[in-house]
Amino acid sequence: MFDTLGNELKRKCYTEHEDYFCVDMKVSKDSSKYLVAGFIRPQSSNPQAVMVLDRGLNKLDFATYDVGTGGIGRRIEENRFGDYLFIGHARDEDLYDSRDNAFVMRIDPDGLTQESLQFFTPSGDLKDNQVQIIVASGVQDSILYIGGHGGITDTTGTQDAWILALTDLGTCDTADCYPWLVAGMEEVPAEWMYDWSIGTGSDAWHVRLERPELHQLGSEMEVMNLQGQTVLQQPIEAAAFQIPFTQLPSGTYIVQWQQGSRRMYIRAFRP
Repeated sequence: MFDTLGNELKRKCYTEHEDYFCVDMKVSKDSSKYLVAGFIRPQSSNPQAVMVLDRGLNKLDFATYDVGTGGIGRRIEENRFGDYLFIGHARDEDLYDSRDNAFVMRIDPDGLTQESLQFFTPSGDLKDNQVQIIVASGVQDSILYIGGHGGITDTTGTQDAWILALTDLGTCDTADCYPWLVAGMEEVPAEWMYDWSIGTGSDAWHVRLERPELHQLGSEMEVMNLQGQTVLQQPIEAAAFQIPFTQLPSGTYIVQWQQGSRRMYIRAFRP
């Protein structure tokens, strides 16, 4: 602990937590505690860890969490309800095989028990085992903002920067959570957005493509869930066709038209 001139005021060591690596520290909103986030080495199998200290640097609580292999807890925030939001990246092999993705864990401040855990792929489908690296976070007006970079499936093969906007419960309830979906189009004229439409039937989406360029050979339709995962994919062979959705659970989806590097997105609801 230091004063505003950088002079050391107090020092405390916690030797009972071997190989605990701290990467972030925040003062709680009521200014009564320090919130510490990090992970326990080795990185290949490490659990994530959160420590709570009082203002005298005395340990109040400590807990570890298993969120997948190779993970790193990067940031800790506090939401409007007093819950802690533990943010980092890790590998949930059931969802994403060997690829790391951003995670947000909501933690009860009383006892540090896990309340929820969400994984996100803010830069889209990953390739070549690229990871989502978290570099910043903040909570403002009930929105959790997370900034980072990661590998993205596109024509450039770059690792693009991204900003992820979530609710301060650590969840994504709209497609606006994903910057690569917000614009609605990539490399297409704006008027093309008016030349296609999607209607919802009882067992399928009904797609109409008014412009001939939209159903040329090589065009493709893809359906993604709000976690950015592809759930349906089919080539476009006509100006009007259906996308059956009986195998999908109810909810909001993103339907993407794609032709080479050109893309357009429309939200669609599966009742």
